[in-house]
Amino acid sequence: MLRGLVRLIKKYSISLLVIAICLASVVLGQLKAINSKLVEEAPDYHFYFIAQSSTDPFWQKVEEGVKKAALDYNVYVEYVSPRFSNAQEAYKYLDIATISNVDGIITYVPRLADYSKRIDQAFEQNIPVVTVDSDASSSKRQVYIGANSYTFGKEAAKLMHEATGGVAKIAVISNEDIGSDTLEYDLKMSGFFDFLKEQPNMEIVKVYTSAMGVISSEEITQDIISNHPEINAILTLSTSDTLGSARLIVDRNRVGKIKLVGTGSSDKIKDYIDKGIIHSTIESDGYSMGYMSVESMVNINKGYYTPTYINTQINIQKQGR
Repeated sequence: MLRGLVRLIKKYSISLLVIAICLASVVLGQLKAINSKLVEEAPDYHFYFIAQSSTDPFWQKVEEGVKKAALDYNVYVEYVSPRFSNAQEAYKYLDIATISNVDGIITYVPRLADYSKRIDQAFEQNIPVVTVDSDASSSKRQVYIGANSYTFGKEAAKLMHEATGGVAKIAVISNEDIGSDTLEYDLKMSGFFDFLKEQPNMEIVKVYTSAMGVISSEEITQDIISNHPEINAILTLSTSDTLGSARLIVDRNRVGKIKLVGTGSSDKIKDYIDKGIIHSTIESDGYSMGYMSVESMVNINKGYYTPTYINTQINIQKQGR
């Protein structure tokens, strides 16, 4: 029996060897193809994106644009953001990006006195910086991408005029990172005021600053209802403030009595607009902002000409539109 087994092995040894060689060739070919694909798909650059809030629908749209551009341009973008706006977190992220020596930093600009200096430090380490939505114009950032804030304010004033018929006592709710000491806020309010100059029956009565999140704007709206009955219109300058104010207007049965012009868009905001709770909203095009920020950073790294300011469009949402 043993001799028979030996003869059988000898008889088929060549065939088995040929099969083994073929299998090895197939496996090696597959490994080579996988390795080639990995080399081919290795990202050209590593960018670091610092967003303001992971829960804000606006910044979620920005992230969508970032992901699409990263795919189109074969780059890796490390997208980071706190759950709610936190200036100190932005500071920490900027330091991490600089220490990591990434190929580029894209960031919003929080209200920190020395944030511009940190941008300059990144630049001095040959790390280009692009700012989005809010700017640090005195820094060495290469590009700012965002909507024209003056135009934004003027368009918001037009919507307020439409909502109130030109008779309005207005409260403005701004969040911490678009407070009264930022250039973007100043430009928005300049546009708003310039339109109101031609409207004798429209005026701003009170300006509030909220913490980022719906609770604070609800509390502010409650204060307006309780202590300022003359106010019949509210302008909110963030998505979360818009949602919080709308919710309180519903809870206190002030729908139609207080006209709300807000900022941002989401399924909930659209529902509020359809029901007449919010008259209209206005916002920068977050998706385009995210996409163009990555596109611009790629161009900078390749040495291509890139304008220092890229204007993104303003989107308006209201009933029937």
